[in-house]
Amino acid sequence: MRKMLLITAIGSLLLTACATDPYTGQSSLNNTAKGAGLGAAAGAALGAAFGGNDWKNVGYGALAGGAAGAAAGAYMDHKDKQQKNYYNPYR
Repeated sequence: MRKMLLITAIGSLLLTACATDPYTGQSSLNNTAKGAGLGAAAGAALGAAFGGNDWKNVGYGALAGGAAGAAAGAYMDHKDKQQKNYYNPYR
């Protein structure tokens, strides 16, 4: 059980991509990537806890959590971009 959670956590961290900020050129994680990674890890943990010791349930939990986390992070990125454009309409 611990081995399964450890592999899933490491895999979700490795699959979370770094994004380059187009304005500064710095490489950092955007909210979409953070949300997807955290959601996948949380979903995998919940899938393992409630679905028993089965890789299929861990995978389904990671998929659902990653999708929900990515959607929430994309919404946060969209709102951040709107706020920046509100204060600087010439950008």
